[in-house]
Amino acid sequence: MTNATTATDAPRIDSLTGLRFLAAGGVLMHHTLVPTILPRGVASIPGTRHLAVVGYVGVTTFFVLSGFVLAWSWDDRRTKAGFYGRRFARVWPLHALTWVVVVLFVLPATGGGIGGQDATLAQNVAGLALVHGWIPRPTWYFAGNGPSWSLACEAFFYALLPFLVPLLRRSGRQAAMLTVGACVVLLAVVPLVLREATQGTYTLLSLAVFPAYRVGEFLIGVVLGWAIRSGWRPSWALWHAVVATGIAYLAAAVLTGGLYFTAVRRDRALGNIYSDLIILVPVAALIAALAARDLSGRPTWLARPLPVLLGGASFAFYLVHVSVIQFVGELPDHIRFTARGVPALVGVILVALAVALALHRLVERPVEKALRRWIESREAARSEALARGLT
Repeated sequence: MTNATTATDAPRIDSLTGLRFLAAGGVLMHHTLVPTILPRGVASIPGTRHLAVVGYVGVTTFFVLSGFVLAWSWDDRRTKAGFYGRRFARVWPLHALTWVVVVLFVLPATGGGIGGQDATLAQNVAGLALVHGWIPRPTWYFAGNGPSWSLACEAFFYALLPFLVPLLRRSGRQAAMLTVGACVVLLAVVPLVLREATQGTYTLLSLAVFPAYRVGEFLIGVVLGWAIRSGWRPSWALWHAVVATGIAYLAAAVLTGGLYFTAVRRDRALGNIYSDLIILVPVAALIAALAARDLSGRPTWLARPLPVLLGGASFAFYLVHVSVIQFVGELPDHIRFTARGVPALVGVILVALAVALALHRLVERPVEKALRRWIESREAARSEALARGLT
């Protein structure tokens, strides 16, 4: 893994962008077809309950993808400050906008956040600052715009990456494999230790959103991305990874579904964590296979314009979909329950997608570009000043 270049203008891997929307869609299925946001759910479609209840593993896909893409596109010509600035430009403006809308308008209109709790000012501000994931209480990490708990994890991942790259550059393939293995083992063992050591109802749920625990998924993505960047290509075919991911998803659905609808809350949380673990390695294999296909000049259907467009808007989609669901809960019963099923599901998807595409086009992209231009101008000025000082 030591032959990776130190600076890169890495080509886009469009199939991975398309994959992002499938991951976001899984999270939406979980929140609409299972009573997670609304007490009776949004839609009731026979035969979908167990498949939908495990849709939250889309977040695992996000975390692995994040590590992969950042390692693949790492550029040593950028400073740490430049890297952090670009990550801020990518994530925080849209997060801040949706936070304002949710806290000032959505929550007052719909009666509270995820679980119906009313967050305090301190809890909401922690959510805005993306530190709420570190506080192991649902009233904290679900405060404000509930899905933003995962952004608290991402912020921690971003903070670590500039320090991980030098380690990756010095490591060999064996060290990389040991890192992946250690991440999987720790992700498997820590929940069992906590379950035996504590009796708290929300301990395992809090672990599932805790940045220091979820970093293992990101690290696996980083190792894979750096390996692909260094010239390694997976020995498995894409269809092998697709089949393995499908089987893992079904296994996770059986595990989570069996616990979610019958077990006590703390065992349900354990099932959720282990479903993430079941899907982790197959998803990582799928991401590597998709990247290899695109880089070989044989992109998949996920690299076509529509999946790429939807994948590009997936961040906005993820941030707004819970608010759309909460507003569905405010519809008159004769409308909401008459439309239960496919019409309700399609309606939520279309509304969330329309809002997401508008935010992506009108806010997310232009603000990020403007901030990046400012960051690049500052970097250029700093480099010019340094060059003058050396001459």
